[in-house]
Amino acid sequence: MSKILVTRAELRWSSEETQVLEDLFPKAPRTRIEEAIPNRTWYSMRNKASRLGIKREALGRSPDGTFKQIRKRFSLKNFDDGCIDNHGRFRVWLPEHPRAYNEGYIMRSIVAYETYHNVKVPPDMDIHHKDKDRLNDSKENLVMMIHGEHTALHSRVPEVTRICKHCRKEFMIKNWRLKDSTRGQFCSQKCYHIHKRSEKHKTAISEGLKRAYREERR
Repeated sequence: MSKILVTRAELRWSSEETQVLEDLFPKAPRTRIEEAIPNRTWYSMRNKASRLGIKREALGRSPDGTFKQIRKRFSLKNFDDGCIDNHGRFRVWLPEHPRAYNEGYIMRSIVAYETYHNVKVPPDMDIHHKDKDRLNDSKENLVMMIHGEHTALHSRVPEVTRICKHCRKEFMIKNWRLKDSTRGQFCSQKCYHIHKRSEKHKTAISEGLKRAYREERR
């Protein structure tokens, strides 16, 4: 019993540790608090702060819960004052802009284009990067496009030109379809079926059909 009491006495917070916690816990970064009180875990510090009624202020928010202005409003002078989102686009802080997100940020390409050309980008228009680098928001790299055209441009699949093995006509085929070596030889199903096959090819087809019937894949 005495051993347990001694252990509990050793775990008690000293007045110095408590004072450091009261001073640093509300605003200081976690790493600084852990360095100032090295003998305590973060879990222990949070429990002690809860018992003392000390609350930690949310980073980037005012006491009333609203967002603080932690960045300068966008301008060409503070062009790089912002952050990169999870889509690789650069965002800047401009809460009064009609296309800004709830937290006050907007894509830099939009406001940069508006600043360069002294125009407003309508809601149905997008800003396209010519060199496909989303972080290059220079004047010569930005062009305004209709949303549908911009989406189609980025979703367009490269095509290659081939010559039909039967009718010798040129046709286009998606590049990804050429991963299969048997594709890209005929322009249509009609040419594929009426094309004269060699005896070796006919034998291979016959053996494939027989194997499919044996395996009940018909």
